[in-house]
Amino acid sequence: MQHQSVRARIARWGTASVMQSTLARHSLKLGLRVVKISEFSLAVSPNHPPVPDDAVLRTLTPGDIESATRDPHLSVHRPTFEFAFDHGHMPIGLYLGKQLVNYVIFARDSAPGPDGTMIRLDRDLAYIYNTQTHPSFRGQRLMEVRVHLQRVLWEELGWDFKPARFAGYVDLANYSSIAVMQRMENAIVGYAGYWSGREPLRSFRDQAVKHMGFRFDKATHEEVSRLLV
Repeated sequence: MQHQSVRARIARWGTASVMQSTLARHSLKLGLRVVKISEFSLAVSPNHPPVPDDAVLRTLTPGDIESATRDPHLSVHRPTFEFAFDHGHMPIGLYLGKQLVNYVIFARDSAPGPDGTMIRLDRDLAYIYNTQTHPSFRGQRLMEVRVHLQRVLWEELGWDFKPARFAGYVDLANYSSIAVMQRMENAIVGYAGYWSGREPLRSFRDQAVKHMGFRFDKATHEEVSRLLV
């Protein structure tokens, strides 16, 4: 069964991707996380899925987040959004009618990372994090719809921060996210990561990522107290 599973993954994703994912999964067991850093473009691409007639994209308010926490199917972490609002980040959401179906946060300066880390950003760099699609609407490429609309409507979203570049990352073991990143024509900048469970935190990045201004860092006590609620 396991052999058939591997063959099926190779048939779907390719040998190189499966080998990369396997190595990444074993590395995680040793506490080593390596991610691909990508750059997001605001250039509108013709390669996007159809936009539903009732689709609306807008910035999210604290009231929107309060409503979303009452949806048992959305795993909304309230402290993350409170941190975002307090630090000048911009959460945006895609609605179909009155239903929030996909959301993401655009960060400046610092943002929560995995394993209790923080992501530090140079002053002209924005970072895209905490994206989620409503479980009942998965498989409809709604994240790609949201990305298309945010490219089209970026100036109307009204963020007071004007970044020169946009960064995101994806784990090497995450086939589907890598595929979506490729469909959205995000450029691969390089690689970064860290050893988890080590004191002090041992992080690394290649020269391209360093030039971009993205790095993993240890969270301060204040950041931990705000986020780990």
